[in-house]
Amino acid sequence: MITFSKDLLTLNPAYNDSIIQFESTTITGATRAMITIEGMSFVSVPNNEKFTFNFKEIIKSIINTNRLEDTIIPDLSDEFLYPDGNIVKTFQVDITVFNLTSNESITKNYKFSRSVEQLMNYKRLININAPIKILLPTQNFIDYTVRVFEGYPFDFGIYGIGAWQTYYFKNLTTNQRTGDLVNNHNHVTRVFLSDGANSTTELDVLVQSSTLNKLELWVDDNFTANINILKMESDCGIYLKWLNSRGSYSYWKFNSVYKSTITPKTIDDFEGRYDNLQNLTATSYLIGKTATQTIAVESNYTDDDANYLADLVTSPHVQMYSHTTPFNQQQEFDFIGVKVSDTAFIPLDTKRNKNKMKLTITLPALNTITN
Repeated sequence: MITFSKDLLTLNPAYNDSIIQFESTTITGATRAMITIEGMSFVSVPNNEKFTFNFKEIIKSIINTNRLEDTIIPDLSDEFLYPDGNIVKTFQVDITVFNLTSNESITKNYKFSRSVEQLMNYKRLININAPIKILLPTQNFIDYTVRVFEGYPFDFGIYGIGAWQTYYFKNLTTNQRTGDLVNNHNHVTRVFLSDGANSTTELDVLVQSSTLNKLELWVDDNFTANINILKMESDCGIYLKWLNSRGSYSYWKFNSVYKSTITPKTIDDFEGRYDNLQNLTATSYLIGKTATQTIAVESNYTDDDANYLADLVTSPHVQMYSHTTPFNQQQEFDFIGVKVSDTAFIPLDTKRNKNKMKLTITLPALNTITN
């Protein structure tokens, strides 16, 4: 029998260590263990008759098959709930322990989330194995708060609602509720509150007030979470989307006033045009130039927004919306990959709980003509 002295959680962050430790109580003199996942096999040798294996590196490589790209293009005229099978995945793991003459095996199923946990936050989690998780920052796994910018795409994810479970949202601000919603999948459900242009009857219930919408999530008639949605009136600006530490996506609109800079750099000069002066137009020619464009943006935020925005500066995948005006239907390739640097969080007005965030966005390299 293979027994485990260290095993994994019901849901494991893929970008943290995920270590198992096991031994066989029937195979004496075990010499090696074979761990097979997704058709790849790895060998572990015993230490004091116990085997140890860390899934981190292999899971990192296979859970990110699409380079962190978001493959869902919402259309609220059709649907506002979309399954996303890229955020949480279940992997079958086959473990076999060998000695010189015999072996025994066990099969395990482990779930991994395309996410990461920080030590300080992790240590205060009170329900790490809670079956249903809202993929937003929280202090207690009951109350969640997020801003929605009118006229721009936005969604949040819910993990753990199983296939054929029934759930609904209730807006305490308006005392309205959605109809009963039924999952037909076991993936993360992404709740799109906006696709940039369209609205649905259900969304009129979810986000109706122009200020605070206090939503409750009920699953199988059991209260699950409070989701407070702050609706921001439509305005122009720079809109960013990024992969957050919970494995889903976050969004934020920066002020419409920003500074754009193009910085060129000469590749090299080509020397060698020799002739009499009267026959020359130049003594050298540029091979070409490269150029980058940066945008300096800023935005006010409150202390409640800080946890939501913190992921932006550490995210490996940040995108900028191609539209700087609201109410455009999101299309494929509307979000363009960018880099974020020179970030500053500046206290602005502690009495009013307002702060200022400044950052520099580097756009994709500009195409230039070369000789």
